[in-house]
Amino acid sequence: MKNKRVGTISMAIILIAMGVLMFISQINEVSAIDMAFKLWPLTLVLLGIEILWAKYKSSDEETVIKYDVFSVFIVSDINLTLPSNKKVEIKGGNELDLVMDSLSNNWIVDGVSRVKLRLNKDLDMMVSTILSQEDNLGGNANWTDTQLGTEEDHKHKGELVYGQGSNKLNILDAYEVIADEI
Repeated sequence: MKNKRVGTISMAIILIAMGVLMFISQINEVSAIDMAFKLWPLTLVLLGIEILWAKYKSSDEETVIKYDVFSVFIVSDINLTLPSNKKVEIKGGNELDLVMDSLSNNWIVDGVSRVKLRLNKDLDMMVSTILSQEDNLGGNANWTDTQLGTEEDHKHKGELVYGQGSNKLNILDAYEVIADEI
């Protein structure tokens, strides 16, 4: 009885293709991740071709095809990596600590109790949050605080603007937001 591993060749081809895409993106100033997202179904086609090829190559009925689970996992992980220039949404949790040197998209943080930001002063972004108490806006950043609602039921909208404020970080449903400039 022979064993044939399937997935190793697919992983090698995908790694080579990702390297070529990254090289092309450096030369043409195009996002390699955008190209990879458009081409990701080819990984399934490639894996399917490798399975058919292994089955055809081993016409022996006693040959067992084993999947190289590690290779299949690596190929799928490469395809699901979060790019830096996509919109991001983070939901839930007790505490989130973000260090932001650059931001080239919009982010939403929702349902995190305590958000701590360390922000580069040279960013082009706007941070916006609505909290129940003014004291829950903290850090050394210079928050602009606006009171919303009535005297009995009011909230505080905190905003920080750096540069033109083109990219937005919206913090929703948080208890405390601390922003420190670095």
